[in-house]
Amino acid sequence: MRIFTRRGFLILEAIIAIGILSVILVTVLPSLSFFVKRARRSQNETQATLLLQEGMEVAYHVFSTTSNWDLYAIDTSYRPVHNGMWELVAGVDTDLETLYTRKIEIKAVCRHPATSAQPGEILDVPDCSAAHGLFDPTSRSLITTVSWDEGGTVQTLTAKLLVTKQLLSL
Repeated sequence: MRIFTRRGFLILEAIIAIGILSVILVTVLPSLSFFVKRARRSQNETQATLLLQEGMEVAYHVFSTTSNWDLYAIDTSYRPVHNGMWELVAGVDTDLETLYTRKIEIKAVCRHPATSAQPGEILDVPDCSAAHGLFDPTSRSLITTVSWDEGGTVQTLTAKLLVTKQLLSL
C-alpha cells in the first residue's frame, strides 16, 4: 500500500511541476517576445537618429561653407553625397542601411519687417517663398527627415535647423 501512495505523490508532484512550468512559460514567453521587439525598435530608432544627425550636420556644413545659397532651390529635397567633400544633390536617399529613407528639404524663411512690433521674428507663413514680400534671403530652414517601415507602420524622425549668413559691411 505504501508503494501506491508513493506513486500517487509522484504523479501529483509531476502534475504540480507541469502546472508551475506552464504558468511560467505563459507569462515569460510573451514578455520575452515584447523585449525582443522593443530591442529591435530601439536599434532602428538609434540608427535613424544617427542618419538624421548626419544629414543635419552635412546640411549645416554645406550652408556654412557655400556663399551662393541660390545653388540650392527652395522647396526641393536633397540628399548628402560625399565626393571628397560633402555636398547636397537633388533627390532622396533610399534604402540607407537597407531600411531607411532620408531627405533634406530646404525651405524659405519669412520674417516680420523691421518696422513691425516684433522685427526680425520668424513668421509661420505656409506659402513663404523667394517671391514672398517678407522673404529673408539670408536665412534658410533645413528640415531633415528619416523614415522607415517597422512592422507595417511607417516611423518618422524629423529635425529642423535654421541657418543664417551674416552680411558683413566693410
